[in-house]
Amino acid sequence: MCLRGLTLVYQSQHTSGNKKAEEDASKDAEEQMKAIKDAGSKTGDKVVDDLLRVVTEVKPEIPDRIVAPPQA
Repeated sequence: MCLRGLTLVYQSQHTSGNKKAEEDASKDAEEQMKAIKDAGSKTGDKVVDDLLRVVTEVKPEIPDRIVAPPQA
């Protein structure tokens, strides 16, 4: 067997685990994307409404960390 043949055999033996891991990762990612899309389709309108309400109903508040200036 030539060096090229040995290289191909070595690569096929050591990259098969990577392919399996990639396939598993792709499958997991697809399942998570499906779950996210399902959740978005169920609550998407509420999220948009809440976001618009928060942005348009401004209620200014002074943060607790701001201290009144010292009086002279």
